[in-house]
Amino acid sequence: VTALYLADTWRLTPNVTMSYGVRWEPDVPETITNDRIAKFDRADFDAGVNSSVFVNAPVGFTFVGDQGFQGKSGRDRFLANFAPRLGLAWDVFGDGQTSIRASGGIGYDYPDGQFHLWTSLNPPFGADVRVPNALLDDPWASFPGGRTHPVDTTDPNIGFPRFGRMQGMDDSVRSSQTQNWNVALQQQVGTDWLASATYIGSHTINMVQGSPGNPGIFFPGSADANGVCTTTV
Repeated sequence: VTALYLADTWRLTPNVTMSYGVRWEPDVPETITNDRIAKFDRADFDAGVNSSVFVNAPVGFTFVGDQGFQGKSGRDRFLANFAPRLGLAWDVFGDGQTSIRASGGIGYDYPDGQFHLWTSLNPPFGADVRVPNALLDDPWASFPGGRTHPVDTTDPNIGFPRFGRMQGMDDSVRSSQTQNWNVALQQQVGTDWLASATYIGSHTINMVQGSPGNPGIFFPGSADANGVCTTTV
């Protein structure tokens, strides 16, 4: 991670001290050197866009080499990540026994390697393929689409399992941002005691999480003899 941090402390008055700073920490996504990465775009799915790298991939998924795919990272850069902070300390009566302190700041976090592991398990790179009732002399004979291995092929016509699990990355995912603030009242009691009351708050946005793109939807009813459920709703 590349970052630059500047900070300073300024004595505004004999009773008030201010500290402040800013951290520049751009979000530059990792480069996946083996190209095992994919992203999913809902607009491409709705428009019926197919990958030109793997022509049998599900609609809406693109891979390294497809038009509009960001290099070997698959997501956008965000360079304007600035994290300011400010702190104030006030010696209320100037006797060093009563103080009010307040501070606030912003911090960022970034997707780690696990973020890319999700898509590296997609076909044709990984994932499980189960072939029921396979014959040892020709295990792929009854499998829809035929042989799906080896997974290191670069053949654009490689098959994808029907109803296989696919996970796509959102290429516009932003860095997670946490905003923290606090205020404290501190009072010296006697010569050996200190009483303190503090309020602490925080707020986080842009948390990275997974969401189902094609979730199963429950509706009441009974399946027919073939296990098919239908509804008129």
